[in-house]
Amino acid sequence: MWLQDRSYTEQVQLDFEVDVVGSPSFSLCNKLKQCQKNLKWWNKNIFGLLDTKMKETQQKLEHIQYDILTHNNPGDDLFAAEHTQIERYNDLLVQQATHWGHKSCLD
Repeated sequence: MWLQDRSYTEQVQLDFEVDVVGSPSFSLCNKLKQCQKNLKWWNKNIFGLLDTKMKETQQKLEHIQYDILTHNNPGDDLFAAEHTQIERYNDLLVQQATHWGHKSCLD
């Protein structure tokens, strides 16, 4: 599930680009510990809060669609914004389905 998020690989790369003085095994161990710590924070604060993100995206989409319906001649920018929000919402639906799929395998 994390692999579908672009910021995951960026986070891991940042953690492994840090120079650590010591033997290669000491360096690897410290990088793994730091990566674990940062990924726990990232999971909760960046990747998490899926329900909140879905509600916000749905509200934005509804607002854009209302604007499209109420304007006599809606511009291309409104349709582009609608398309962007639909893609975002679909991505979140895939994340949610993957999340529940993983959870069902753990139970």
